[in-house]
Amino acid sequence: MRQTHSLREHIVHLQEHKAELEKLQKTLMDSGETQVSLTDPDSRLMTTGKHGNDVCYNVQIAVDAKT
Repeated sequence: MRQTHSLREHIVHLQEHKAELEKLQKTLMDSGETQVSLTDPDSRLMTTGKHGNDVCYNVQIAVDAKT
């Protein structure tokens, strides 16, 4: 009987996780973005040369003629 109880707990956990993922998917669709970072909204998944992909920042600097 213990296995049945453990299996039911696992199913409940999976259902809760699915609900969280569906909420994230809705947020992503509503925002119009193509990806979301759960740790830092300014970071994006980028190609990092020979090492594959990593979550990074795309730092850009603007300079004008006066400064």
